[in-house]
Amino acid sequence: MSGPDALAAALRLLTLRDRSEAEVAARLRRKGFDETQIAAAIERCRHFGYLDDARFARERARSLLRQGRAVGPRLPADRRQHRVGEAHAPPRGREQET
Repeated sequence: MSGPDALAAALRLLTLRDRSEAEVAARLRRKGFDETQIAAAIERCRHFGYLDDARFARERARSLLRQGRAVGPRLPADRRQHRVGEAHAPPRGREQET
C-alpha cells in the first residue's frame, strides 16, 4: 500500500474519534501498511495537529471523570488500554479538574 493511502486511512480513523498515536499505528498495521508508511502517516498527522497524545490523554481523562468512570485504578488502566504513556498522564491531584 502506498504512503498517501496510509495517511488517508489514518485521517479516516481520526474523523471517528480522537486516538493515541499507538492506536493509529496498530490499526494501520492491521490494514497492512509497513512501518515506514505508518511512521510517515503518524508524522504528518502530528504535524497537522490531528494526533497529540498529551491532548488525547487530557481529554480522555476529562471524559472519564465527567462519566464518573475515573475512579481508583481505572484512569491508569484506561491509559494503558489506549497505549498512552505516563509522560502524558495528568499530574497527581489534577485529574479532578474538568
